[in-house]
Amino acid sequence: MIVSIDSGFSGWSEYVLGRDGQRPGATLIEGDPQIGDLLCEQSQYSNGNYFRFVLSFSREELNPDDPADRERGRQIAREFFEKFFHGYRPDEYHLDLVEHTDNGILHYHGRTSKQNLLTGTKLEVYYHKRDLNFKKAIIDWQAAKYGLLRCEDRRRVRPT
Repeated sequence: MIVSIDSGFSGWSEYVLGRDGQRPGATLIEGDPQIGDLLCEQSQYSNGNYFRFVLSFSREELNPDDPADRERGRQIAREFFEKFFHGYRPDEYHLDLVEHTDNGILHYHGRTSKQNLLTGTKLEVYYHKRDLNFKKAIIDWQAAKYGLLRCEDRRRVRPT
């Protein structure tokens, strides 16, 4: 499993769901992208309006053509965000989560506004220098629990 986290300014919903909301291979798992778009438009920060997450699995880990693997992937993605947002109340953030199977690799796109919905202050869910080890700890725990490959493990494997 590979997890990437960065910031975005606009266009998330159009990219993950398509302009008309009918992108082939995309399934809304949780959230409401229209509400997410409005919340992101309200948070005006110089380094982006929202955090975007991508959780990606190799075909050896989870096959996008297998319904059981897709359900397992959804469980892993939900669990990742449950652990990642530990310490925040559910009414402090809005999470949109979309599953993609269109490129032959099962992956999930997540988004949350950078504004705390309860306090109106900046939502500080991820700062790379501070939170990288926390993110890695969640990935390592899930890799052990579900038998997944970590990004570091993939780099060590040399083709024969």
